[in-house]
Amino acid sequence: MTFKSNKVDEGGKSVLYPVNSVGFNPRSKNWFFTAGGDGYMQLWDYAARNKIKQIGFARTPISCAKASPSGDMIAYALGNDWHMGPEGIGQWKTKVCVHYIKDDELKFLK
Repeated sequence: MTFKSNKVDEGGKSVLYPVNSVGFNPRSKNWFFTAGGDGYMQLWDYAARNKIKQIGFARTPISCAKASPSGDMIAYALGNDWHMGPEGIGQWKTKVCVHYIKDDELKFLK
């Protein structure tokens, strides 16, 4: 499966950002997430081959993310992910957060 994630249209141009984390969930065999330098976390349904939800964080890069062993939350870190090189130093405030995964975020609803 090929999917387009972490691509943002800016001023008529598509800008690609790195995917910094990919994770899975024990509550659903078809669910996974991607998170990256564009500041978005995408929740996906592999079986439906569709995005369930996009969660944004004010364009601050997500440098790392991990789903909990129970599958009810995702911990993620916001801050410099080095996709801009040294120019990104000090541009974003570092923060660690948690997103609680709701049941309706585990499956794509048509």
